Amino acid sequence: MSEGSVGWAGARSQMASPVVDAVEFRFTCVLHLEHGEWKIVQWHSSIPSTNEEYGFFLTKSVDDIVEAVSESRPDLSASSAEDGTVTIAFTDIEDSMRLNAFLGDRRWLEVLRAHNDVVRNVTTNHGGTVVKGQGDGFMLAFPSARRALTCSQAIERSISETFKDPGSPVRVRIGLHVGETTREADDFFGHAVNYAARIASSAAGGEIVVSSLVYGLLAQTGEFEFEPAREVELKGVEGLQMVYPLAVAG
Repeated sequence: MSEGSVGWAGARSQMASPVVDAVEFRFTCVLHLEHGEWKIVQWHSSIPSTNEEYGFFLTKSVDDIVEAVSESRPDLSASSAEDGTVTIAFTDIEDSMRLNAFLGDRRWLEVLRAHNDVVRNVTTNHGGTVVKGQGDGFMLAFPSARRALTCSQAIERSISETFKDPGSPVRVRIGLHVGETTREADDFFGHAVNYAARIASSAAGGEIVVSSLVYGLLAQTGEFEFEPAREVELKGVEGLQMVYPLAVAG
């Protein structure tokens, strides 16, 4: 639209996103006709949601993944061992909401895209399954605890390489637990999945922490070294729990 030497234009399009199929993008501008050419003198772009809602979605928490998985109850039979057990891993970026605010949405989307590609590709290469991914959080499933821990180590290495700039604030925390899918779905998705998420929440950025069950399966193999056990309180779990951080290779 225009009147005299003043014009106005608007556009609406779809923007690719690493966390959803597409995000609607709106653009408006004011123009001025100078020497036969329209020049932009002011412009504005936006995403049709509040900043709080958009930021919250981009930094979807592990709790929300647990809730979504508990409601949908995906079939994990392909990720189960012969004895009916499956090892669950949860991963997310430490302090992701604060990092989102620090970097801004545009840079944060770039970080998410690179981070998500690492988690998905490494998991597939190690024979795991991405059960659910939202924002910076993932739930992964493996037919063995050994494979899950080996994959977790590879994820940490790949993240370090991807974000190798000195002082990079991108640090991933990972937690592992094992459960029996042969039990009732309510029991597995209500306890084993939730417990794995709580284990992940006890980890610091760059740290891999496993439950006592996973530790019992792997500690005697000699393939992995663990730090001394520590007692932690886990949300929704009664009493102190023992968790075992994987030792960082020197």
